[in-house]
Amino acid sequence: MSSTSTEVSLSAPQSSIGTIGFSSATDWTAACSDSWFTVSQTAGVGGTFNLAVTALSENDTYETRKGTVTITSGTIVKTITVSQKCIEVIQLQTSTYFAKAGGDTLKIIFSTNVNTDSLRIYSSDADWISLVDPNGTKALESYYILVAVEPNAENATRTAYLQFRNASSTIKSEKLTINQLANVGTSTDFSQDGVVSTLQTATIGNGIPIIMMGDGFLDKDISDGTYATVMKKAMENIFTEEPVSSLRSYFSVYQVNAVSKNNAFGTGYNTVFSCSFPDAETTEIDGNDQTVQTYAAKVSGVDVDNALVIVILNSKEYKGTTYFYADSKDYYQLGICYCPMIDGQESASFRQVLNHEAIGHGFAKLEDEYSYDKNETIKSSDKTMIQAAQKAANWYPNVDFTTDSTAVLWSKFIVDNRYTTQKIGIYEGAATYSKGAYRSTSASIMNANTGGFNAPSREAIYKRVMTLAFGSSWKYDYETFVTYDKAHPYAIKMQAATRSANFIPFVHPKLKFRHK
Repeated sequence: MSSTSTEVSLSAPQSSIGTIGFSSATDWTAACSDSWFTVSQTAGVGGTFNLAVTALSENDTYETRKGTVTITSGTIVKTITVSQKCIEVIQLQTSTYFAKAGGDTLKIIFSTNVNTDSLRIYSSDADWISLVDPNGTKALESYYILVAVEPNAENATRTAYLQFRNASSTIKSEKLTINQLANVGTSTDFSQDGVVSTLQTATIGNGIPIIMMGDGFLDKDISDGTYATVMKKAMENIFTEEPVSSLRSYFSVYQVNAVSKNNAFGTGYNTVFSCSFPDAETTEIDGNDQTVQTYAAKVSGVDVDNALVIVILNSKEYKGTTYFYADSKDYYQLGICYCPMIDGQESASFRQVLNHEAIGHGFAKLEDEYSYDKNETIKSSDKTMIQAAQKAANWYPNVDFTTDSTAVLWSKFIVDNRYTTQKIGIYEGAATYSKGAYRSTSASIMNANTGGFNAPSREAIYKRVMTLAFGSSWKYDYETFVTYDKAHPYAIKMQAATRSANFIPFVHPKLKFRHK
């Protein structure tokens, strides 16, 4: 008997196959040493054969396993080694690391049987971490890398992610999280907490209330005037876009001092409104809405259910979230807007996002006019929710679900030649969905945070201002609005505005239901 095979190698998965080629002049038998593999034939007469060797199970260990096939023909015995490769893995000793605020070096320990020459390390877009020194295989062995973490000068915890992969990215570790603590201060004097100041008093109508407060501000920020400066800057920002800019005299604006114990956000820190960033990869902000309303109620004579409440976070994070309220009977004017001082209080981003979140969502109850890449056709449940609010409370007037230019909510603007240059039409993509929901213009501040409010949105803001200022005695007239609108030029640059390549859509406003 002769054999062309001395060893057969199988890959790790179940049903992997190898071949033993041999010739025998007489009858023969084949026997397997282990139960994890089998052969296609265990006996035969003389001839030439290709015997298939099949793995009956995956090798889920971290080392190659071996067995033998013994072929006997008369007095001749041939032993062929069968080996099955192990699964390749990359295992983290722990998936979460914490770095000191002043900078740190983290020892990331992992185990792998992947050839370390082909190992790759991928990171999130965080320029404050860097690889210092890799340590160094086919058995499962432990390795480590050193990651340098730069000092965190900001008063917010920041997060980065790492992942180990092989060269083809077919083998991946779980995601590794690096949380760096914030540069934290602590308050000791709470005597100014809850003190109310009037920043502006309405001179027309009932006085529409806007209540401003901050989270993550210390006692020293109150005493040195920083808090007041931030609140006043936020107030000026929300009166920069038409029509609110020219309707400013209808609003009364209040400041409520809120002294936080810490000036940092995240686990282990204590701020008045418990603001946090639950997902580092989105723009969502969570806060304690009930505490916000308690502080808003410190403004004497204001019905909080009819107020716009703006919470400015002492952070430069690119985030922002607005919350609406309704119950089984009513939709409330109350809007709570959480917005950081994005890129600093003098930045354009802070102004733009504040207008999108506070005026667009919080005050006028406008829908988003952008779409998420992951969202295709709008869900019927979301469509029903939007339409119910449109019918009951005139919310979300800037989106619709029809392509009929005579029936869409902004049909009058489409046929009005006074708005021809504003290119009002029916553009697909709105309410975070790319299909089945429509907006009136290609670009607007409710789309990419730039370019001003489009005509249907300006109309909605105008209506809400007049209704809140004068109550049921005020009646809407389209021609009166157009006369007003034309007398107060909106952001002409809107038609040239386009979404920047790095624009990140904001979290959709959240409707919370009260139970009474």
